[in-house]
Amino acid sequence: MLSLTMDNGFEDQSLDAYDDEEVTVRIGNPAAESGLIKDFTPGLSWLNSATIDADPNTDRVRMYCSIGDPRGAFSFEVRRLTDGRILIHLPHPDESLAHMKTKDIGNGTLELVHDNGEPIHFVNDPVYSLVFWYKSTKTGIVQVCEVWDEEITDTSYPIYAYIPLNAYSKAAAETKAEKYQEYIDRWEAEDETLDLDDIPEIEY
Repeated sequence: MLSLTMDNGFEDQSLDAYDDEEVTVRIGNPAAESGLIKDFTPGLSWLNSATIDADPNTDRVRMYCSIGDPRGAFSFEVRRLTDGRILIHLPHPDESLAHMKTKDIGNGTLELVHDNGEPIHFVNDPVYSLVFWYKSTKTGIVQVCEVWDEEITDTSYPIYAYIPLNAYSKAAAETKAEKYQEYIDRWEAEDETLDLDDIPEIEY
């Protein structure tokens, strides 16, 4: 007989099932499943849902973990064959119709990545901007390009343009900012007015 024990941090609740009954436990995060998560600071805010399904009829246990798109989930399965052997099925980078793209980083560990292989970060959107502004010096007014780690709410003088960098650290923001330098140099050399529409999106 299977016994289901739920520990909610205050008390245990047990439920017994018959030998041929399938038992399913599901943990849901309604805000994430509905796309309402705005703050990734709390623990498990990245999780849509987690499910454990134990089925005596098929002699297997399946675990599902949904991240990102709530319509799918990673699947882990442990089952016994008729000859008594135990098989463990895990997600892998080459599986077809994978829930999300993964990368093998060794020792049985997978990392979630974008299609270009860069890691996916489930964090709050950082506030790094490439800011162009005028600075007074002894020799006159000069144009300055800097990475700021604060939200830009006022684009009046002396700030005349800014570009959200969408980076996950200041170091990454500064690296990305360097790639804009050729465009900055061109504007300064041709004494052109900065036009944000001319700026291409620079990927890592």
